[in-house]
Amino acid sequence: MLATPFRPNDIVEIEGDIGKVIRLTSRATILLSFDGNHIRIPNATVFKSRIVNYSTNDARRFDFEIGVASDADLDQVRTLTDDVVAGLPFVLAEPAPMSWIDRIGDGAVILFVTGWIDQNHTSLALAKGEAIRMVKAAIEAEDIEVPDTTYRIQMVGGTPAPFEATSPAPKAPEQKITPVVATDVEDTSKAALDRIVEAERSDPETPDLLTENGLKE
Repeated sequence: MLATPFRPNDIVEIEGDIGKVIRLTSRATILLSFDGNHIRIPNATVFKSRIVNYSTNDARRFDFEIGVASDADLDQVRTLTDDVVAGLPFVLAEPAPMSWIDRIGDGAVILFVTGWIDQNHTSLALAKGEAIRMVKAAIEAEDIEVPDTTYRIQMVGGTPAPFEATSPAPKAPEQKITPVVATDVEDTSKAALDRIVEAERSDPETPDLLTENGLKE
């Protein structure tokens, strides 16, 4: 019996290519990439390569970085970040979310933030995006700056105009908006991709070693 490190529909990464497993033939492994393309990897490459199977476990981790001003209370920011991520309805309690101070960047202190989801029900990409949105909003609600580290240089020619001191225009009071957690984080693309894989696998003329009959051959 042929032992394989993946099953049909598993999401795997092989030699930097990521996709859902369509089939295994005697010569190659066929993947469906997330943009709908076929990836054919020779088995000589597959079984000598490092293979990451993202479908083996239900729980999967997302992570992101966020910068805060260097004069911020970093312990407060860490506690706030952990509480926000833990409070998101799609984030698992175990393993627990974590954040830590990763490094000092250009004009900011960078925090690394993690959380876990059940990938059978929640989109990893949508969960990550929603966590970033909520953490950023919570930090800014505490009047902690999330710096823009992009530098803009504008070159202006000609003779400088004479400087005239002017009083700055009064700023309108800022209205703080409490963000609402999005509920549409279900992985709706999974079912569509599964249907494409099943349609591909239903071709009786194409050999497939991942079927029961194929494994016995």
